[in-house]
Formats: sequence, C-alpha cells, structure tokens
Amino acid sequence: MMKWMWGDGAGKVNLARSLLLGSRNMGFSSSNQGIVAGAPVSRVHAPRFQDFIRDWFQPQFPVVIESAMENWKARSWTLDTLIKKFGQTTVHIELSRWHKEEKRWADFRDLYKDKALAPKEEIFIPQYPILLEDFINIFLRDYEDQTAPVKGYLAQQQLLNDLPELAEGIEDPEYANIGSGIYQRNVWLGPAGTITPLHRDPYHNVLAQVDVDAKDAVQRWPDLQKAVYSECILNAGEMIFIPKKWWHYVKSRDISLSISFWSV
Repeated sequence: MMKWMWGDGAGKVNLARSLLLGSRNMGFSSSNQGIVAGAPVSRVHAPRFQDFIRDWFQPQFPVVIESAMENWKARSWTLDTLIKKFGQTTVHIELSRWHKEEKRWADFRDLYKDKALAPKEEIFIPQYPILLEDFINIFLRDYEDQTAPVKGYLAQQQLLNDLPELAEGIEDPEYANIGSGIYQRNVWLGPAGTITPLHRDPYHNVLAQVDVDAKDAVQRWPDLQKAVYSECILNAGEMIFIPKKWWHYVKSRDISLSISFWSV
C-alpha cells in the first residue's frame, strides 16, 4: 500500500486521499479487461472532453484527471476559512464508536444488522446535528488521538445546494456532464483515517480529490487477496472518474475535503 504524507502545519483543507478500485464484478482473474492486477490507475492531464468520452467513459475505465481544478476558489481555503464563512451552519455528521468485535470503526453497515447481534450500546449515529465550527474544532483541528472513543465524519452532504457561497468555490467538472448529466453533488469532510468501506454506486462518479488500505477487508474475506484491483492516491487539485458500479474503497490520509459529482 502506498504511503501518503501531507504536512503543512497550517490547517490547510486538502483535496487529497487514496483509493482502491476493482472492476464491476470484482473478478479474481488477471484477465479482467481494462485493469491490470496491482497496477496504478491511469493518469491524464486535463483531457479534452471528447477524448475523455472516447478513452475513459465509453470503455468504462477509471482515470485520475490532473490539472482540471486550477480555477477552483476552494483550492485556497483553510479550516479557518470554512469556520469564518460557514461555521454557524448546522450540518449532519456520522458519529462512530470502535467496533470491538469486528475491530473497525462502526459505519452504515451496522444499521442493518439483526438487533439480537448488534452491540448493546449504540455505536453508529448517521445524522448527528452539529455546527460546522464545532465539528471542525472537535473532530478535525484538535483530533490528534487516533485512540479517541468517537470519530466524526461529514459524509455525503448536499451543502452546495444550501450554501451558495460554498458552491461558488466549486466548479462542476466538464467530465461529470455525462449520461443524463449531474444527478447529485456531495460534500465529504473528515479526519485522517476516515474510511468508506468497499462498495459500488449506481451512478458514475467524478470525485474531486481519495486513499486505500484493504487490510481489514482481507482479514474478513481472505479470497479478496485474489481480486484484481488498481490503486491510486488522489492529490490536491486532482479528480478521479469512477464508472458506475465499479467497486471502490477509500481512506483519508489527512484532513480531507472532497466533492463528488454523481451522474446517471
């Protein structure tokens, strides 16, 4: 697994993470079309839209797109900027406790477990209301102890619809204008170590800025070691196209702000 380190010491909001990608069927054969076992995800420098359609969208291959966010005002934002502009906005975050039995942080999977098998205490709250300023100060700025009992994650929030000034800092990528166009815009903001478990979406996804570590999953499903996959680190100012129904797993290496654009 690649190691990603980011240290600016100034509370900068980084558009950066890392990502693991498997094909639609997560096959266990190195003959999977469009993906070479262990190879990094392809990268391309701000391609023309027609070239993106021909080379990546039509064949349904993931690709990291570089230098396509140069005009985003959000590129210069810091945690202080978010607090100053939007600190008094109430957001809804995911609160997670450590899952002792499964040795992982609780997540949405725990909402669907048989109540008889679920832990006695509530370990995952999907929509906890909190001021953005408080979320940043409690779970991001001062969150140095990785053994803390609770983690907070602002996940899949449609804040661009509610905060025009936030939307002004973001530009819809041309590469998301595929199929029937953009269906939904989501904001993701969380501390280092935040994980989105292995899953796939029913939408095409252009994620502006992503990290991956599948060790926990391999312990639970040993055959996953046979899966054909690619991995990448999405740096500040980059975006990745994830075709519809491609499996992916995400882990933040540092405080991370991401915007995803879902298209149908």
